[in-house]
Amino acid sequence: MKDETIARCLLSGCLLAAGMEKSIAASGTILEKPNYTAVIANRNQTNEHTFDYSGETAVKPINSLIIAAYGKDAKNTITVKGNPSVGEKDLKDANGEASLKDARDEVLKEPAHWTIQKEKPAGYVSSGRYKLQSSVANAGILLADLSYEGKNNITLENVSVKNTSSQNAIFANDTLDPHGMSDTTLTFKGNNYLYTDGTKTSYKTEMNGIQLLKNNKNLQLKETKNHTKIESEAGSNLNIYVKSGTSKGRGIGVTQ
Repeated sequence: MKDETIARCLLSGCLLAAGMEKSIAASGTILEKPNYTAVIANRNQTNEHTFDYSGETAVKPINSLIIAAYGKDAKNTITVKGNPSVGEKDLKDANGEASLKDARDEVLKEPAHWTIQKEKPAGYVSSGRYKLQSSVANAGILLADLSYEGKNNITLENVSVKNTSSQNAIFANDTLDPHGMSDTTLTFKGNNYLYTDGTKTSYKTEMNGIQLLKNNKNLQLKETKNHTKIESEAGSNLNIYVKSGTSKGRGIGVTQ
């Protein structure tokens, strides 16, 4: 289909659910709600947690994963493990017409169990000092710190994201607040899938696998010095499928 694009990025390097609020073995908070799971570390708080969806028994996918380090010395060290197995069905385009192929011209199979299946808006998120408005752009994985003083270390291992209700499978927005965004390292491990067709979103101008929206002098009081790094363990794969919006469709986009 001419309005669809598929990108496969082979990145390698030597750089290396219950609908309630609950605390884990750290000082931060994890909120598990029907429309989102939020990992929030406020000032001087930490989260060290693994979301393990790697078992053979099918479990309900996360609708949206929101990660925020809000304030000085806030830190999130998060690992998401998905089921690495694939099913018998071909991974098809958004219209269900054409099977998708990788860079080796091999047909991709659909993951046996999607880790994140973004179908509904996340809505309003609040925990302690942290407040995220419902009007904020959604994503399968949303980095929304509202602060540049924290740190996020996120590892995605065999994770599959199917996104039909927002423009981005993974979205990092540095301009949500004048205080910017914290340093973040996003590491891919194993075989990962990002799938965006945006069928259920009303904003169809552009669709992305990963979108990093960085410093904007018109929105921020001062330039914030933060870094968003995308890394991959040697031999890992990142499969990105994007149905183009009315303006553009990108595998990985960075707006500075």
